Formats: sequence, C-alpha cells, structure tokens
Amino acid sequence: MKEENGKPVGASPAESTALPEQTAGYWQRVSRQYRRAARMLTLLLILFVVVFVSLSIDAFSYNGIFYFGRDVAALTALADDRSETVYYTYGEVESAKATYRGGVAIVFENGVETYGADGERLMHLDGSFSAPRIAVSRDYLIAYSFGDNAFCVCNTYSELFADTTEFPIMGAYVSDAGYFALITGSDETLSEVLLYDGNFHLVQRFGRASATVSAVISDNGRYIAILGAASDGAVLDLFMVGNAEPTLSERFDAFPYAVSFTSFNTLAVLTDSSIHTLNIDGKSFSSVDFEGASLAAYSVGDSTVAAVLEADRENGICRLIVTDKKGRILLDNGTLEGRISAISLTEQSVWILRDRTLECLSLDGTLRGSFALENGALSMDALSETDARVFYGARAEAFSLSK
Repeated sequence: MKEENGKPVGASPAESTALPEQTAGYWQRVSRQYRRAARMLTLLLILFVVVFVSLSIDAFSYNGIFYFGRDVAALTALADDRSETVYYTYGEVESAKATYRGGVAIVFENGVETYGADGERLMHLDGSFSAPRIAVSRDYLIAYSFGDNAFCVCNTYSELFADTTEFPIMGAYVSDAGYFALITGSDETLSEVLLYDGNFHLVQRFGRASATVSAVISDNGRYIAILGAASDGAVLDLFMVGNAEPTLSERFDAFPYAVSFTSFNTLAVLTDSSIHTLNIDGKSFSSVDFEGASLAAYSVGDSTVAAVLEADRENGICRLIVTDKKGRILLDNGTLEGRISAISLTEQSVWILRDRTLECLSLDGTLRGSFALENGALSMDALSETDARVFYGARAEAFSLSK
C-alpha cells in the first residue's frame, strides 16, 4: 500500500505483493494432491471400462446401443408420466396382458406387442396364439399359447429367441437373470419342466410324477422350485440347478396353486386350504389355515403373500390375509364386501380390484384411497405404493394416490 496526497491508494496488479512463502507452499501441496487424485481416478475409470468391455462385449453391438437409447427414451416417458391410458390391440380371443418395464405387454391371437408408459407402441411381432399366455420379468417376456408347442422370448423391442417344444406348453416362468422354465406334457411322466439358461440353451429336464402347476427360479439362478398335484396332494421339490436330485421335498394334503421365492432363501406355497412358508434348508416357518374357506385370489410380493378367501359366499363377504416371508400375519381383514377379482402386493400395501372399485390398503388395514371404475375391468397390477394399472379389453388405465 502506498500513499498519494496523504491518502492510501491500492496497488496495481503489477505491484501486488507476493503471497507469503508458507501460504504458497500450502496451495502447491493441495494442487499436487488434486492432480494425483485425478490421475488415479482416470486410471480406475480406464481399468473399469477395460474389464466391463471384456466381460460384456456383446453389449457393445449395434443392437445393444440401439436398445440402450430406446430404453432411455422409455424411462424418460415413464418419469414424465405423459399418458394415463395405454390403448392396445383388441382381438376376438381374450389377450394376455401384463405390466412390463413401466409400460404394457400383451399377447393376442395374432402376435405380441409392447407399449411404453407414454402409450407408444414399441414392438409388434406377428404370431399365432389360440390361447394367449404371457410371463414377464424385469427385462424379458415369454409369449406362448396354452396347449400349443411354440413360444418366443422377447425384450421391449424385438424377439430374442423362438422355438417349439416336443409336447404342449402348460405354463412358463422367466427370471430377472433371463433363466426361464417351461411346463410341458410328456410321454414318460405326468409332466416335464424344461429349464433354459440366459443364453436360451436347454440345460436341464425335470420329469415329474405329478402334474406340475407352478415352477419358479430364484433370482440368483441357483434354485428351481417345482410344485405339482399328485394323487395324495401337493408335491414340492426344490432343486439346485444342475442337480438331478432335489435338495428339499415337501408334501401337503391339499390341491396346489402356486409356489414362489419370497427371498433368496425362503419360499411360499399356496394351496386351496393354506399358505405355507419355509426356508430352502427345509425349516418350516408357519402355516396359515383357511378354515374351510375357498381361495378366490392371491398375490405373492417380494417378501409378502396375500390370499383372498370367500368367507361368506351367500352374503358376499371376503377375508383378506397377508403374511410376511416367515408366515407372520401382517393383515387379517374378514369384512371385505363384494366380489374380489384381483389383488396385487407392494412392500407396504395391497391393491384390491373388486366389483367396480379399485382400493389400496396399507398393511395395518387403513384404507389409503379408492377409485370408481368403469364396467369391464379384467385385471390389475400394482406399480408402486401409490400407483396401479387396471386392464380393460383394449386399454389400460393408470391410477395414482399422489394425484
């Protein structure tokens, strides 16, 4: 600082006083540390890219990049929620419909179609399905016709694999990892389950002495659970993939409906008389008896199981039971009125389709919201804690508690 006419005048840039040596040294050390950290992060990024490319080289094909771009657009549409109604092809034969990657997938007599959350048709695949059926996971869908031999595996935009089986297909299941199972007939046993890996190779056959009604694969692809109806009741066998002998076998004195994994090591089995929950090591957690009431609808969530029972058919009273993966009852409501045609579980709620009403209950029994519906509702899927989709013959309507 210098003075001019007795007044202080600021120094010009050229006359600025240099930083003290101690301060300059501190900032130089900080700069060197940042440069060193930047170099290390760059090397780690290069290493990650090299490893990713070497392990997933197929993802860098034209199709892979194309589908990635289309998925980004589809997810953007889902986030924007641009359409509450998705219109799809209506056929003379009742189509099979499912929520798929935020949009809708349908199988009808003349083919397969997928739609984004904004209602845009993303794929049309020609085919012939006299009795359309569909099975979906996070990334894949299987289209087939009940009692026919042909099937195909698709993603949102195209057919990935198509083949025929020796005997008619009675059911299908596809996992998030791409493993899938087909339930077929057989000339040597009552039924057969065909297991395919994520590369669409048939890796194992399971001949069954019972009529298989349900087959599911664990998320990690290590186990397959097969539930069938025998002359003396339900038969459950759990196999480690690759093994011919089951690691777990259970019998239930009832008619079987479904088996599902409720975690990587727990299973739920629904029969016409009870819900059974057990560990893959054979430990039985609990059984919830239906006390003679008929099973009207059911749903299996990621960690919960729900069943709707006709408690009083004459007066139209239903009972709703929800259990956790260890069979502990979370909700038991025996006063629901009307005909319940579908239920769908989320982590903290259960959505109910009955008569001309869509309702959402929390697992403590509190009514979170309800919507009046038009005639003709066929089925329903929960999308989240606050959103659900109702399917009609030629459209799907989205409903949200947050609006």
